[in-house]
Amino acid sequence: MVLAIRPELVESGRYDEAAKGASAEFGIAKFGTQLPVDTLDFSQSGASLDPREATVEAGNQLFQAAEETLVNLIRWFEKATDDELKPKPHKE
Repeated sequence: MVLAIRPELVESGRYDEAAKGASAEFGIAKFGTQLPVDTLDFSQSGASLDPREATVEAGNQLFQAAEETLVNLIRWFEKATDDELKPKPHKE
């Protein structure tokens, strides 16, 4: 995605180096849940997957998918009722 939106930040000459320590997936999942972690917790180089396969087109697709998801979430928030948004009482 960075290649598509900020290509000046991508050091393509370091792809081979990054690929050597890249993880097979992004992040860490436990029991079907993606955990928020530091990239270095799952990747030696900070890369996930093989950066040599990166394309502007793929980055644009990822960006558009993320944009759609965010827009859908915002639209849901706009229409959500107070009852949907306020916390429910918990048992004591």
